[in-house]
Amino acid sequence: MKTTHHRLSSSFTKLCERLSSFKNGDDNIRELQAVFAYMDANRDGRISVEELKKSFNTLGEQLSDEEAKVVEKEKKRKMLGALRMYIDEGEDCITPRSLKTMLMKLGELRTNDDCRVMIKAFDLNDDEVLNFDGFAHMMMR
Repeated sequence: MKTTHHRLSSSFTKLCERLSSFKNGDDNIRELQAVFAYMDANRDGRISVEELKKSFNTLGEQLSDEEAKVVEKEKKRKMLGALRMYIDEGEDCITPRSLKTMLMKLGELRTNDDCRVMIKAFDLNDDEVLNFDGFAHMMMR
């Protein structure tokens, strides 16, 4: 079990690192998006434990419920870490201001209106900020 957990965790970590390093125009990101779309059978923008197990089974890998939950927990931990990079201290979501600040650190100069538009594209509950679910949805598009 520990070896399987390590293998899955390591593979998932590499995938997350690779995803975060791609730019939208990159052909590789399109391939990863296609894989994600295949695994996301119900098209809700998330890969559930059951969808993950089914995908691994299709590849000839038997994944127990416990192993799938470990992978899901690791995925959420990594996603929360990425989300926190964009959040101002004391906040729990990405605001136009915090997005603009992070983009500036990355060398991308954007206006507040640009940031509002970016957030609106993935704002699942129309509150003009990006919470964890909206951020996860954005990262998987």
